[in-house]
Amino acid sequence: MTHFFNQNNRKIVIGVLILTAILIRYAYIFNWHMPEQFIFSDIKAYHDRAQEMLQGHITKQDFFQPIGMTFFFISAFHFGSLEILSWIQLLASILTVILIWKFSENVFGRTIGMLTLFLATFHYPFIFNSGVYLSECLFTFFVALFMYLLSLKPYPFSHLWSFLLGFVFMLGFLLKGNFVLFVPLMMGWFYWVHRQVKPLIGFACAVGLVLVIHGVLTYNLIGRFQLSASNGGLNFIEGKCPAKINKDIDGYFWQSPLFAQLGESKRKVWDQSFTDSGYFMKQGIDCILADPVVLLESIRYIPYLFINNDLWTSLETKVEHKLTSRNYTLLFGFLALPAFIVGILLLLKNPRDPKFLFILLPVVSLCGLVWLFKGEMRFRVPFDVVILPLVVWGWIKLLEFIYPSLGEERRAKIISGVLFIGMILTLYGLAAIDRGSI
Repeated sequence: MTHFFNQNNRKIVIGVLILTAILIRYAYIFNWHMPEQFIFSDIKAYHDRAQEMLQGHITKQDFFQPIGMTFFFISAFHFGSLEILSWIQLLASILTVILIWKFSENVFGRTIGMLTLFLATFHYPFIFNSGVYLSECLFTFFVALFMYLLSLKPYPFSHLWSFLLGFVFMLGFLLKGNFVLFVPLMMGWFYWVHRQVKPLIGFACAVGLVLVIHGVLTYNLIGRFQLSASNGGLNFIEGKCPAKINKDIDGYFWQSPLFAQLGESKRKVWDQSFTDSGYFMKQGIDCILADPVVLLESIRYIPYLFINNDLWTSLETKVEHKLTSRNYTLLFGFLALPAFIVGILLLLKNPRDPKFLFILLPVVSLCGLVWLFKGEMRFRVPFDVVILPLVVWGWIKLLEFIYPSLGEERRAKIISGVLFIGMILTLYGLAAIDRGSI
């Protein structure tokens, strides 16, 4: 622990940063980017499904995307106002910042924990996502909660703790399935390092329980036992087949924001419904067999997690939000990538280190998912729960290598200075949003 973050200063800095996170997000949600003013695309789908389900009109389309966000809309409508959902997202975004700080502290220690708290407080994708009724804000919270709980107790876990981990994981899964590949990687790592999987029985039971409840619910409501959302097949063909603008037999049209930004516009009309995930999975496999090179080409989706595309849905909002998001993306990508690469290389040196589990395997699961399906910057943001501390740690290690005589305190001061500049630029962008100009 350095003098730079001594005990007295630490409490003051933590209090100021958390208060700042609260004030920025409150102003953003209730003044600068009120979510109820942006009901379109996926948000409109959640909104309309919730209203239809409350009226008793339930179809297989209601379970095409993960059902979690629709249930949050149903709850808000039940209590009479979407403002309730805004308050939920405000709380989730604030708690996400706190959980990332505590997770980083558990994995890397207090200094990196403090620097990560600084970064998370002003991380614009977190702020922006709190101001739209998409699943990313709440999903990021559950990823942060899961990773914090995973890092809180040493393995082997008690069955109760293991069950809790599985249950929290599945709450996130009901919002988005992007974290699903982490589960086999996590279980494999625990077995490889500890030679026992019995402590994960509780985890498996929680996962199985939620999947069965989802299946029973869909069977009762739409007559089909469905363990999860049925959009996996569509995502698969988008990434592996030539057509990037797809329309199904029911008239539903789909184009990924990334392909829209890249100008990839080959079209196809399918004679099946997108809800038939098995059919589209088979079509995706046929596309791979017809052109195996697509497996190599799909590696291109990984860099798009960081660079060369914009955070959706900032593209659909006012110009000042779009420019603030774009400028922050350039700044973050430029500063993050060198440290990200350094951190990954260092973690590969010792695969048995718990950091390998907490940091590298989530990143591997993300890269594997976007390679298998498709990717865009929006997919990365929930994984910033682990990427932010990785970037901070990577920069400290990079400075340690370049200037070994600096010492821990001076390295922390340099990184704090860079973060401070980033904070000023972010606040300038937010101020421009408040003025209505950039």
